[in-house]
Amino acid sequence: MTFSNAVRALAVSASALCLAGSAERILASGPMTVVYVGADDCQPCKVWQRGDGEVFRHSAPYQHLVYREVRSPRLFDLMDDEYWPDDLRGLRSELGKGTGVPLWIVTSDRGTVVRAQGLTEWRTKVLPALH
Repeated sequence: MTFSNAVRALAVSASALCLAGSAERILASGPMTVVYVGADDCQPCKVWQRGDGEVFRHSAPYQHLVYREVRSPRLFDLMDDEYWPDDLRGLRSELGKGTGVPLWIVTSDRGTVVRAQGLTEWRTKVLPALH
């Protein structure tokens, strides 16, 4: 097994463990939306999309929430209107210039539940918010 395959297997295993059995908790807490914000030329975004993101999109909890993506081809253009649907622009206005990607914003009918950026915060902030 190559090093990159071993890292991916570890990421997939960790995400699967965090997601196991959480569908009931998501349903009990009301409708949730996960908004992913990233760019095609962002290396950490690519890592998440191919690793934890792929696992998440095939998980049981994913089936019980709304998942949205805001993606631009270039990181430099990420805040441009053309990449933000009208109904998500209010979230964009809450972000500062120093906000990094990948970024996730988890919302419910009660407002923003969590906002996290970077691969580590996906595991330490976003996944626990979905449980």
